[in-house]
Amino acid sequence: MFFVITKKVAYAGVVPPSYSVEAHNRWDLRVSTGRLNRWLAAMDRHHPPPTVKGKQLKVKYMTQVKARPPTFAVFVNRPEDVPETYRRFLLNQLRTEFDMTGVPAVRK
Repeated sequence: MFFVITKKVAYAGVVPPSYSVEAHNRWDLRVSTGRLNRWLAAMDRHHPPPTVKGKQLKVKYMTQVKARPPTFAVFVNRPEDVPETYRRFLLNQLRTEFDMTGVPAVRK
């Protein structure tokens, strides 16, 4: 059962059992550090991080800090200079690659 409440209308419905199992599996996603880093290296080759203040950002590695929700940490030489657009790009690509549609992934 799910509920959607807006300012004017409230909806209720039943979630199909197969969807709830899929959603739980995505919510409980665990990705090994090696697999994440291979993916990150491919991202770095095809879409390198932007240059900020005349210096290239260097992405060192990525790891999953926890599950439920999937939380990922990316280590960069100057984390305070990573643009929000590049952070969103990586998160969206991560969602696509590891089939995390509808899961609130967290980045640190």
